[in-house]
Amino acid sequence: MFRVSQWVGELDELPPLARKIKAEWMWDRLETGHENLMRSFVIRDLISSALNIKTQNDAAARGERTTFSLQYSADLQSVKIEIPVQSRDGKLQLVGKMPSKSRASLREAVKKHKIALLPFAGVSPRIEGLDEEYFYQNTLNRFIRPTLQTGHILQIVWEAATKFRNEGAKRKLPIDQILMRKAVWADNIQRRAADNAGVAILNMRELGVGACACKLVHFGDPLPNS
Repeated sequence: MFRVSQWVGELDELPPLARKIKAEWMWDRLETGHENLMRSFVIRDLISSALNIKTQNDAAARGERTTFSLQYSADLQSVKIEIPVQSRDGKLQLVGKMPSKSRASLREAVKKHKIALLPFAGVSPRIEGLDEEYFYQNTLNRFIRPTLQTGHILQIVWEAATKFRNEGAKRKLPIDQILMRKAVWADNIQRRAADNAGVAILNMRELGVGACACKLVHFGDPLPNS
């Protein structure tokens, strides 16, 4: 198909970079984009788990009871929700529960959810295999920090992916290809992302990562003729 397109002159209408991309190269790029998006969603859940543990620990330190608790599974594929209730006069009432304390840090979250991160870890540079410290530093610097810096944007992408998930399954298309085909979800993304920036900065600070607006990735307004 690539050669036929060359013969009939269709490729001449494309930008110079696109003329050089063969079909197999394009599929490689699509697969890479899909993997990066899936990894970002996993890291998003990892960050949510770490924030959740810290919130419960802070409540326990203050001696506060919580009306419900969340706990992510090790592989980040499910969430257990516990809502303590008791029967009183034939009615169920929320009674709350004192959260259990555990070590709350990004390091502990990476350790707890290692099984979910292994598919993205790559090959270890050490013949002995993945060292725990190397695995943590690699995950922190290559995946967690960039995701924290784009969390306000990723939230919008995640909401769109959730919206179109059933359609993607029905059409047997990866969610990233559905998002590319229905790009209307990205309208005014620069403004919506800016609205989420405050939450992204707060999350970074809660996890002990230095944060300010200057550390976030920002979209500019589109050019007038775009």
